Amino acid sequence: MVLMLTLTTIPLHAFTNEVVTVDTDTARGILYDNGEYVIKNDTTEDVVIRGEVIGEYDVSSSLTNGITNPSIKRVIILDDFYPTDCTWYFADAENLEEITGLNLMHTDGITSFEGMFSNDKSLAFVDISGLNTDSVLNVGNMFYNCTSLTSVTIGYLSSGQSADMMFYGCAALINRDTSFLPSSAYMVDIYGPAESGVLLNDEVDITSQAEEGTLN
Repeated sequence: MVLMLTLTTIPLHAFTNEVVTVDTDTARGILYDNGEYVIKNDTTEDVVIRGEVIGEYDVSSSLTNGITNPSIKRVIILDDFYPTDCTWYFADAENLEEITGLNLMHTDGITSFEGMFSNDKSLAFVDISGLNTDSVLNVGNMFYNCTSLTSVTIGYLSSGQSADMMFYGCAALINRDTSFLPSSAYMVDIYGPAESGVLLNDEVDITSQAEEGTLN
Protein backbone atom coordinates (compact mmCIF):
# COMPACT_ATOMS: atom_id res chain seq x y z
CA MET A 1 0.00 0.00 0.00
CA VAL A 2 1.39 3.38 -0.97
CA LEU A 3 1.01 6.12 1.60
CA MET A 4 1.22 9.64 0.31
CA LEU A 5 1.64 13.29 1.03
CA THR A 6 -1.07 14.87 -1.09
CA LEU A 7 -0.39 18.40 -2.22
CA THR A 8 -3.06 20.66 -3.59
CA THR A 9 -2.05 24.02 -4.99
CA ILE A 10 -4.72 26.61 -4.27
CA PRO A 11 -4.76 29.67 -6.57
CA LEU A 12 -3.99 32.90 -4.76
CA HIS A 13 -7.14 34.47 -6.17
CA ALA A 14 -9.25 31.85 -4.37
CA PHE A 15 -9.26 34.03 -1.29
CA THR A 16 -10.65 37.56 -1.14
CA ASN A 17 -9.39 40.51 0.88
CA GLU A 18 -12.89 41.38 2.06
CA VAL A 19 -12.88 42.39 5.72
CA VAL A 20 -15.55 40.67 7.80
CA THR A 21 -16.31 41.80 11.34
CA VAL A 22 -17.16 38.89 13.61
CA ASP A 23 -17.53 38.62 17.36
CA THR A 24 -15.17 35.74 18.08
CA ASP A 25 -16.60 35.43 21.59
CA THR A 26 -19.71 33.78 20.12
CA ALA A 27 -17.68 30.72 19.05
CA ARG A 28 -17.42 28.00 21.68
CA GLY A 29 -15.90 24.56 21.87
CA ILE A 30 -18.12 21.96 23.49
CA LEU A 31 -16.64 18.62 24.57
CA TYR A 32 -18.92 15.58 24.93
CA ASP A 33 -18.31 12.37 26.82
CA ASN A 34 -18.25 10.38 23.56
CA GLY A 35 -15.05 12.16 22.52
CA GLU A 36 -16.67 14.60 20.09
CA TYR A 37 -15.59 18.22 20.33
CA VAL A 38 -17.93 20.63 18.54
CA ILE A 39 -17.05 24.21 17.61
CA LYS A 40 -20.13 26.31 16.97
CA ASN A 41 -21.64 29.74 17.51
CA ASP A 42 -23.90 30.32 20.48
CA THR A 43 -26.88 30.87 18.21
CA THR A 44 -26.53 27.59 16.30
CA GLU A 45 -28.60 24.64 17.46
CA ASP A 46 -26.78 21.32 17.24
CA VAL A 47 -29.52 18.84 16.36
CA VAL A 48 -27.28 15.78 16.70
CA ILE A 49 -27.54 13.90 19.99
CA ARG A 50 -23.92 13.57 21.08
CA GLY A 51 -23.93 12.72 24.76
CA GLU A 52 -23.22 14.54 28.00
CA VAL A 53 -21.35 17.84 27.92
CA ILE A 54 -18.17 17.61 30.01
CA GLY A 55 -16.55 20.92 29.11
CA GLU A 56 -16.96 24.22 27.25
CA TYR A 57 -14.03 26.32 26.03
CA ASP A 58 -13.05 29.60 24.44
CA VAL A 59 -11.68 28.75 20.98
CA SER A 60 -10.17 32.11 20.03
CA SER A 61 -6.55 31.07 20.54
CA SER A 62 -6.49 27.31 21.16
CA LEU A 63 -8.68 24.24 20.95
CA THR A 64 -9.24 24.08 24.70
CA ASN A 65 -7.64 27.37 25.77
CA GLY A 66 -4.43 25.70 26.85
CA ILE A 67 -6.06 22.65 28.43
CA THR A 68 -4.89 19.35 26.96
CA ASN A 69 -7.73 16.84 27.06
CA PRO A 70 -6.93 13.25 26.06
CA SER A 71 -10.61 12.39 25.63
CA ILE A 72 -10.95 14.39 22.39
CA LYS A 73 -11.30 11.97 19.47
CA ARG A 74 -13.13 14.01 16.82
CA VAL A 75 -13.26 17.75 16.20
CA ILE A 76 -16.39 18.88 14.35
CA ILE A 77 -16.53 22.50 13.20
CA LEU A 78 -20.12 23.52 12.47
CA ASP A 79 -19.81 27.31 12.07
CA ASP A 80 -17.42 29.90 10.71
CA PHE A 81 -15.05 31.10 13.38
CA TYR A 82 -12.08 33.44 13.46
CA PRO A 83 -9.18 32.40 15.71
CA THR A 84 -6.75 35.10 16.79
CA ASP A 85 -3.80 32.71 17.07
CA CYS A 86 -3.15 29.32 15.44
CA THR A 87 0.18 28.37 17.03
CA TRP A 88 -0.13 24.95 18.73
CA TYR A 89 -3.88 25.24 18.18
CA PHE A 90 -4.79 21.52 17.95
CA ALA A 91 -1.57 20.33 19.63
CA ASP A 92 -1.21 17.54 22.19
CA ALA A 93 -4.58 15.91 21.51
CA GLU A 94 -3.05 12.44 21.46
CA ASN A 95 -6.31 10.59 20.76
CA LEU A 96 -7.62 12.98 18.10
CA GLU A 97 -8.43 10.91 15.01
CA GLU A 98 -10.42 13.26 12.77
CA ILE A 99 -11.09 16.94 12.11
CA THR A 100 -14.02 17.98 9.93
CA GLY A 101 -15.00 21.47 8.80
CA LEU A 102 -11.53 23.02 8.78
CA ASN A 103 -12.62 25.14 5.82
CA LEU A 104 -14.83 27.07 8.28
CA MET A 105 -11.75 28.17 10.24
CA HIS A 106 -10.89 31.65 8.95
CA THR A 107 -7.16 32.28 9.17
CA ASP A 108 -6.94 35.54 7.23
CA GLY A 109 -3.97 37.55 8.52
CA ILE A 110 -2.62 34.68 10.67
CA THR A 111 1.19 34.58 10.36
CA SER A 112 2.06 31.36 12.17
CA PHE A 113 0.86 27.76 12.09
CA GLU A 114 3.77 26.66 14.27
CA GLY A 115 3.04 23.40 16.10
CA MET A 116 -0.60 23.54 15.01
CA PHE A 117 -1.12 19.74 15.07
CA SER A 118 1.99 18.78 17.05
CA ASN A 119 1.83 15.50 18.98
CA ASP A 120 -1.58 14.53 17.60
CA LYS A 121 -0.42 10.92 17.46
CA SER A 122 -3.71 9.36 16.31
CA LEU A 123 -4.38 11.76 13.43
CA ALA A 124 -4.00 9.98 10.07
CA PHE A 125 -5.24 12.56 7.57
CA VAL A 126 -5.53 16.35 7.50
CA ASP A 127 -6.92 18.58 4.77
CA ILE A 128 -5.85 22.20 5.31
CA SER A 129 -6.30 23.24 1.68
CA GLY A 130 -9.31 25.33 2.67
CA LEU A 131 -7.36 27.53 5.07
CA ASN A 132 -6.14 30.95 3.98
CA THR A 133 -2.34 30.75 4.16
CA ASP A 134 -1.52 33.99 2.35
CA SER A 135 0.10 35.53 5.45
CA VAL A 136 1.54 32.38 7.04
CA LEU A 137 5.30 32.70 7.54
CA ASN A 138 6.01 29.90 10.01
CA VAL A 139 4.93 26.25 9.74
CA GLY A 140 7.74 24.86 11.88
CA ASN A 141 6.79 21.81 13.99
CA MET A 142 3.32 21.95 12.45
CA PHE A 143 2.90 18.15 12.39
CA TYR A 144 5.72 17.32 14.79
CA ASN A 145 5.47 13.76 16.11
CA CYS A 146 2.18 12.98 14.35
CA THR A 147 3.21 9.35 14.20
CA SER A 148 0.03 8.06 12.48
CA LEU A 149 -0.11 10.76 9.81
CA THR A 150 -0.22 9.22 6.32
CA SER A 151 -1.64 11.99 4.13
CA VAL A 152 -1.86 15.78 4.12
CA THR A 153 -3.66 18.01 1.63
CA ILE A 154 -2.11 21.46 1.61
CA GLY A 155 -2.12 24.53 -0.61
CA TYR A 156 0.94 26.44 -1.75
CA LEU A 157 2.39 28.48 1.14
CA SER A 158 3.42 31.51 -0.88
CA SER A 159 4.71 33.45 2.15
CA GLY A 160 6.35 30.50 3.93
CA GLN A 161 9.74 31.32 5.44
CA SER A 162 10.29 28.70 8.11
CA ALA A 163 9.33 25.02 7.98
CA ASP A 164 11.96 23.47 10.22
CA MET A 165 10.86 20.14 11.70
CA MET A 166 7.43 20.52 10.08
CA PHE A 167 6.95 16.74 9.67
CA TYR A 168 9.57 15.61 12.19
CA GLY A 169 8.70 12.15 13.47
CA CYS A 170 5.97 11.50 10.88
CA ALA A 171 7.37 8.12 9.95
CA ALA A 172 4.12 6.98 8.30
CA LEU A 173 4.58 9.51 5.47
CA ILE A 174 6.36 7.61 2.70
CA ASN A 175 6.24 10.08 -0.18
CA ARG A 176 7.70 13.46 0.71
CA ASP A 177 7.67 16.80 -1.04
CA THR A 178 8.69 20.40 -0.42
CA SER A 179 7.14 22.04 -3.47
CA PHE A 180 4.35 23.54 -1.35
CA LEU A 181 6.99 25.96 0.00
CA PRO A 182 9.09 28.65 -1.69
CA SER A 183 12.60 27.36 -2.39
CA SER A 184 13.97 30.08 -0.08
CA ALA A 185 12.11 28.73 2.97
CA TYR A 186 14.14 27.53 5.96
CA MET A 187 13.64 23.75 6.04
CA VAL A 188 16.13 22.26 8.49
CA ASP A 189 15.07 18.71 9.42
CA ILE A 190 11.66 19.26 7.84
CA TYR A 191 11.13 15.47 7.81
CA GLY A 192 13.47 14.68 10.69
CA PRO A 193 16.77 12.81 11.00
CA ALA A 194 17.35 9.44 9.36
CA GLU A 195 17.67 7.65 12.68
CA SER A 196 13.99 8.38 13.43
CA GLY A 197 12.95 6.54 10.29
CA VAL A 198 12.35 9.74 8.33
CA LEU A 199 14.51 11.09 5.53
CA LEU A 200 16.92 13.98 5.81
CA ASN A 201 16.29 17.08 3.71
CA ASP A 202 18.80 16.16 1.04
CA GLU A 203 17.13 12.76 0.65
CA VAL A 204 13.61 14.06 0.11
CA ASP A 205 11.89 12.55 -2.90
CA ILE A 206 10.57 15.63 -4.70
CA THR A 207 8.17 14.32 -7.32
CA SER A 208 5.55 17.01 -7.01
CA GLN A 209 2.42 16.98 -9.09
CA ALA A 210 1.04 20.00 -7.28
CA GLU A 211 -0.31 21.57 -10.47
CA GLU A 212 -2.55 18.55 -10.97
CA GLY A 213 -3.43 18.56 -7.30
CA THR A 214 -2.18 15.10 -6.31
CA LEU A 215 1.14 13.56 -5.47
CA ASN A 216 1.24 9.74 -5.69
